[in-house]
Amino acid sequence: MVKIRNVADQFNAEWAKEILEKDNIPVMLKSLGTVSTHGGNFLQMGYGIDLYVPEELAEQAEQILKVHFGGS
Repeated sequence: MVKIRNVADQFNAEWAKEILEKDNIPVMLKSLGTVSTHGGNFLQMGYGIDLYVPEELAEQAEQILKVHFGGS
């Protein structure tokens, strides 16, 4: 697995994961800080969340995310 980008919060991480998994790209999320939740709402504190995908799918995954999130 290789890191393809860092997103600011849990909401965007889960959104990116859902988008990529719809295209059959497995995703692993790794939090770089502490995450607190309250009533289903997420508050990300720290350095965001890294998205990892299989190396052979990294370029395809990044192209898909650029459509939804813009450049890395």
